[in-house]
Amino acid sequence: MLHSFNLILAGAGMVAVTGSILLELNAVDIFAITFAGFIIAATAAPYALLAALSRQVDSDVARIVCGLGLAALSAFWIWAFGAVFWWNPTPDAQDGLALIVFPALMIAGAGAVAIIAWLIARFA
Repeated sequence: MLHSFNLILAGAGMVAVTGSILLELNAVDIFAITFAGFIIAATAAPYALLAALSRQVDSDVARIVCGLGLAALSAFWIWAFGAVFWWNPTPDAQDGLALIVFPALMIAGAGAVAIIAWLIARFA
């Protein structure tokens, strides 16, 4: 049950990431599409990590930690992406750097959550 819920959270997060990046893609250029694909893949990787870990662990507490991590990833993405691209009254040219920083922060956060969930599953 918890694993299925985590898969739904991961899928919804990946759809939110993909949709928000593609909606903000202004140019139909091969370089823009390639860059967007790279950013989508880098941003979807933490969701895949936590969904796979949720499948591997046997502890319900570890699966709950994975689910909370997935929910936190989605909340962070909506807050951070929205603050830079949707609700920013004065956009500038450096806003695109957020597309490099946000996936890195999400990967680091998912790694920390994965270590915590694995430790709970291993030692609890």
